[in-house]
Amino acid sequence: MLRRLWVNPYLNFSFRLTTALLLFLLAAWQLDLLPQGVISLLVMPALLIGGIDIPSAHWSRRIALGVLGYAGFAGLTAWIGVHAPEFTTLWFALLGFVLTSCSAFGNLAARLAMGSLTMAVIGLATGSLYPIWQLTLGFGLAVSWLVLYSALWYRLTGNMPLRQSLAETYQRLAALMIKRPEQLLDHALPVHFDEPLGIHLANCRRLLGSLGDPNKNGPLKNAFMLAVDMQERLQAVPDPELASKVLVNEGTYPAYRQWTRAVAARLHRIARDLQRGGEPSKSDSVTQFTDQFLQALEPMLARGGKEGMVANYMANNARQIERLVQRAAPLYQRNIKVEQSQSPWKKWRQMMVWSNPVMRGSVRMSLLLALGSEIGSLMPMDNGFWILSTVVVVWQASFVAIRSRAWQRAGGTIAGLVLALIALTAGVSGIWALLMAVVLVPISLALVTKHHGWTTVGVTLILMLAFEYNGMATTEVIIARMFDTLIGCLLVLGGYRYLWPQWQGGRQAQLRIDSLVSLNHYLKLLLQSFSGKEVAAIDLALARRAAYEQGIALNDSFNQMRQEPGFGRNVQNSTALLALYKGAMSHMNAIVPQVHKGLRLEAEEGQELCHLFDELADIMEQTSKGNIQPWPDSFKEREQWFYQRLESGNTDKSGFVLYQLSLVLQRYHAIHQILLQPAPKAS
Repeated sequence: MLRRLWVNPYLNFSFRLTTALLLFLLAAWQLDLLPQGVISLLVMPALLIGGIDIPSAHWSRRIALGVLGYAGFAGLTAWIGVHAPEFTTLWFALLGFVLTSCSAFGNLAARLAMGSLTMAVIGLATGSLYPIWQLTLGFGLAVSWLVLYSALWYRLTGNMPLRQSLAETYQRLAALMIKRPEQLLDHALPVHFDEPLGIHLANCRRLLGSLGDPNKNGPLKNAFMLAVDMQERLQAVPDPELASKVLVNEGTYPAYRQWTRAVAARLHRIARDLQRGGEPSKSDSVTQFTDQFLQALEPMLARGGKEGMVANYMANNARQIERLVQRAAPLYQRNIKVEQSQSPWKKWRQMMVWSNPVMRGSVRMSLLLALGSEIGSLMPMDNGFWILSTVVVVWQASFVAIRSRAWQRAGGTIAGLVLALIALTAGVSGIWALLMAVVLVPISLALVTKHHGWTTVGVTLILMLAFEYNGMATTEVIIARMFDTLIGCLLVLGGYRYLWPQWQGGRQAQLRIDSLVSLNHYLKLLLQSFSGKEVAAIDLALARRAAYEQGIALNDSFNQMRQEPGFGRNVQNSTALLALYKGAMSHMNAIVPQVHKGLRLEAEEGQELCHLFDELADIMEQTSKGNIQPWPDSFKEREQWFYQRLESGNTDKSGFVLYQLSLVLQRYHAIHQILLQPAPKAS
């Protein structure tokens, strides 16, 4: 029971930060600086927003920038608020533009910048409490302690964040495996990519990169590559209709369902091994069920034709999945290639043009912070900094995310203030208020990654209790906090809705172009390999990864677009495009094992297919960019040649490859028909 609580990702996260906070407060109490220590720990929201307590690539550099940025911006803003308040609005307008534009450097840089902006607001709020040098030093010491304690925690717990992320990935894979028989039975295989799995894999890749050279961390690297191979095998469905016919019948379905459950149980076991700090154990528990499944497939294998090819593929795929989960290692060893990043300054300059959403978002944030600062200065109480803090915390990358965060922020704040008012009315004050706040800390921290609304309830109550301990909590402050939060939420919602809104429809055209380029490159490497050219395994893996990640991005953008105002007219085409894209990639994934086995097509076939798909890729990419290219009449003869070769060929491995490529061609034709119509627009 205790082990299960310890490895729970939410509770472990809470244990880590709660113990760090308690030790910091204990040290402050020993030095007779407890009130200053409580104020210094206001860095916690900025720490969570910036994410500098979580391992990442170049973590030491991010820690240094975080400590200097958090303390520096808090100190500078506190000085301006005390000694030059007339420049506060201009200062926040400048900070809003500069720090928001840091998103040009990537997601981690954007989070670090938003954390620094949060600290600037905290500096404004606390500038009059203590000498500015004490505040700056206290904030710097607090964030340094929290980050260093987290680093020690991870070292002692065996890279717990990566292990937890890998465990979540395996649990998601197990859930997908369990659902597969029913999906085939109902002819309802998902037509879109599974976003949670994509997010888990991206987190694992980022955390693995934080360990230095990822290729030197054998067990964890193997666990990650195994998950990547499992995702590829699950997505590789050669023909959904025939797969349902082969697997969903009285002879094969019971054995297939038992096999999927055995694989899912094995994936859960690997997840538990990783969570508990060990290496994934080897096991042959799936072998018996695989043998029974393959035995049930024998009548379908004997039929020949396309059904026989699909049945043969399913049998081989089952053996590959069995091998993956049995050995707890990837199908083939390959290094994780560390990508070379572009010059940060060059990336920033490229995005500082009005047509780029980063530029418009930076200007939007600058205006909102300036407006929030001015509104705060007109409020009857000197608590306008809560408007600014709400603007910073509610700010997200899309209107849908902002709308959700604003509702959660407003509701959570009101609920937290009501609870705080009840506690203060009941006489909770002084050291008892501080103790109550400390008790609530682990509960609130456990909810941070679960739900922003519930987290806001806890954080608001803790903040009011901390204010009470410092003699700052009054009914007027509570009322002001409520109204300031509502004003901040309305500012962000209105700003994103009416100030140069960046709707997801505006991203669809470019995402379609990028996705097709990635998919065509993946297919090109496959065809080159079948034609006899040497294609490195790492290059093929990177191409598959790029196509998959572009599909996830297209999928995520589409899901957000569906919830935005006025985009219902684009849903049908976008849904069809996503289904065709994923289907084409599934067929490509299905023939990847033949590449690793060294299969080669006949010289004439390989050369003709390379020419056919190269020309087709160029036509589709040009059409996606708005340069409409109709389906050439000359393609009809070449398609006819292709289908004749398929019909006259054998049902061996080469025949299966041609069969899958013919399905890719059909899906490409359908994608081209969609591309002939205009892509969704930004407004």
